[in-house]
This record gives sequence, structure tokens and C-alpha cells, in this order.
Amino acid sequence: MKIVKPILGSLEDKIDLEEQIQLAVNMEDSISDISFLEVKQVVQVDLLDFEKCKFTSCIFKDSNFYKCSFTDIIFENCDFSNTDFSNSNLVRVEFINCKLVGCNFSSSFCYQVTLKDCNLKYINFSFARLKNIGFENNNMESCVFNETNISSILFQNCNLTLATFSKTPLAGIDFTTSQIEGLVVSPLELKGCIVTSYQAANLAKIFGLIIKD
Repeated sequence: MKIVKPILGSLEDKIDLEEQIQLAVNMEDSISDISFLEVKQVVQVDLLDFEKCKFTSCIFKDSNFYKCSFTDIIFENCDFSNTDFSNSNLVRVEFINCKLVGCNFSSSFCYQVTLKDCNLKYINFSFARLKNIGFENNNMESCVFNETNISSILFQNCNLTLATFSKTPLAGIDFTTSQIEGLVVSPLELKGCIVTSYQAANLAKIFGLIIKD
């Protein structure tokens, strides 16, 4: 599966995100073509567009980006713990070595998005639409996919212990390189997914089957 990377041009360095947000709101414009470094603030915005930007070593814990749009964006070494991205659109976005513990992406639309080397514990993708998404080398313990529409999803070397996949069909999803102990899922959702023989034995125990050698 090929995931298209963010397309960035020449970026202008800025350190004051709040000022850029205010300018964009006042002019009814987007925040675009900017590189933000080591911004530390709680952001409370909605219905704001971010285009062709890079955020490096920024801390946005407990922030709100409700119904925001992110197109061609790179987040690297950022902390978004307990941040709300619900009902947002993310297209060609990369999260690299970021902390997104407890983040809410419910009812969001994500297309061509990569999350690599991230802490995604307790992340919530309920009712989201995910297409062409790469989850690589992430801690995704106790993450939630509830009635999530997924298409072309890669899980590579992820910790999915105690993850919930409720009413989320997993046909064609390959879990063979990931940890899926304690997965919360029904046989219907599991139909057609790809697992190792060891994983299959553990999944069988969830449904009360007794396996004899």
C-alpha cells in the first residue's frame, strides 16, 4: 500500500501560532506555508484550515481542533495528549514520534495519513472514516475503533493490546506483525482478517474455545 506524503513548498518560520490563528480568523483565511517550532500552548479553535505546514517539537496538550481541516501537514515530536480532533478532515498528514494519548478523532475523515513511532494509547477513532492509513511502530493499547469505516489500513509492529474493534469489519487487515492480546472484537468483525497461528489460538480463547494439541 502506497501512502502519499504531505506536499510542502517553501515554509516561513513562525513561533507565535496564536497570532496566526487570529489573523486567519479575522481574514477568514487558512494557516498555510508556515513552519512552527517549539510552540507550547493550549489551542482552542474550530472550523479552521491548516495547509502545507510543519510543526516540530510543539506541545498542544488538552487542545481543541474540532471540525478543523489539515492538508499536507507534518507533525514531528509533538505532544497532543487529550486533544480533540473530532469531526476534522486530515489529508496527506504525517505524525512522526508524536504523543496522542487519549486523543479524540471520532467522526473524523482521514486519507493518506501516516502515524509512525507514536504513542496512541486510548486514541478514539469511533465513527471515523479511514482510508489509506499507515500505523507503524505505535503503542495503540486500549485504542477504540467503534463503527469505524476502514479501507486500506496498515498495522505494522503496533501494540494493539486491549484494542476495541466494535462493529468495524476487519476483512483484509493484516495483524501478523502486531500484538493483539485481549482484543475486544466479535467473530463477525474478525472474518477475513489476517493473523498468525499463535494469534488465532489466542483469539479463539476469547470466544471460549478450548484448543487441544
